[in-house]
Amino acid sequence: MAQFQLGNLYLDGIGVKRNPSEAVKWIRKSAEQDAAPSQALLGWMYRYGAGVPVDYVEAVKWFRAAAGNGDATGKENLANMYAEGFGVETNPREAFRLYREAAEQGKPQAAYNVAVCLEHGLGTEQDLVAAYAWFRWLTLHGERDDKARGTKLQKTIEAHLKPWGLGFLPTTCVVLRTL
Repeated sequence: MAQFQLGNLYLDGIGVKRNPSEAVKWIRKSAEQDAAPSQALLGWMYRYGAGVPVDYVEAVKWFRAAAGNGDATGKENLANMYAEGFGVETNPREAFRLYREAAEQGKPQAAYNVAVCLEHGLGTEQDLVAAYAWFRWLTLHGERDDKARGTKLQKTIEAHLKPWGLGFLPTTCVVLRTL
């Protein structure tokens, strides 16, 4: 962990002169010892060219290692690579799976991506009620203010249910039979 911290100091220029190349050296040493946060950061460095040339395949390698070690940031970044097709073949199902895992570990952007995937049926079956629940969770936890999007989804859900004599209870995301 000390190598990871030293690498971050060089990356951010805290207490030392900013030196991305030196940062890579120390973060790589830590990543090679199976430190998941270092693996995720090294993946990010390759993804965006911080101290190393941009290399999507190498980024995927390190994101995959971090994800394999249970790191939520690694999962989220690997999902982005699958969603965008950078360094891997585009795979919406795998992107959705990884976004969901990262969201369940508390990553707000991953939770947002889960909601969008559910809303539009990207990598999963379209599920407007589940999408609404994810958007609502984000709003209630102060992560995003998507009230307008939630209201739009609520109206869409209600419009789909009305012909069947069903109603939607948005506070609990429950579908009820109306009398």
